[in-house]
Amino acid sequence: MNGHGDPSDPWFGPDAEPPFQREPEPRPLTLLKLPVNGRGRDWFVGDLHGELHLLEYFLDKVKFDPAKDRLISTGDLVDRGPESQRLLEFFARNDSWFFAALGNHDAMMRESVLSGCFESQRVWARNDNAWAASLHREDQQRLAAMLERVPPAIEIP
Repeated sequence: MNGHGDPSDPWFGPDAEPPFQREPEPRPLTLLKLPVNGRGRDWFVGDLHGELHLLEYFLDKVKFDPAKDRLISTGDLVDRGPESQRLLEFFARNDSWFFAALGNHDAMMRESVLSGCFESQRVWARNDNAWAASLHREDQQRLAAMLERVPPAIEIP
C-alpha cells in the first residue's frame, strides 16, 4: 500500500501518481453558431451565478417571449448564488431559446465533478461552490453533464 488508497485500484495503485498530479484532458474547442433571429429579440446576460430569481424578474420586465426571443448567457451560470441547481435545470428545460457560453465557474464545476481531478476540485472549492456541497454525487454529475454540451463561445451574425 502506497498511502494513496487501494493498491488494486489503477488510479491509486503503486505506480499511480497522486490525484492532484492528474489534469483533465483538454477539450476540443467548439463554437455554437446561431442564425439571425428574424422573429424576435436577442437578450444577452452574463454572470448569472445561480441567481435564477433575478433572471426571472428580468425576463418578466422585458416581456420576454420564448416563442420569438432568445436568451444568450455569456457564461457563469453557477456558483455564488443560492439557485445554481435550479438555474442549470431551467437552462436545460429551455434549450430551444436559452443558449449559454461556458464561463469559468461553469468549467470549474464540469471539470471538478466529471474528471475527479483533486486539483480541479480544490480550485472549484475556492470559488464559491458551497451550493454543491449538499448535493448527492449523482446530482452533481447530472448537473455537470448538462455543461458538457455548453460551448466556450457563441457566434451570432
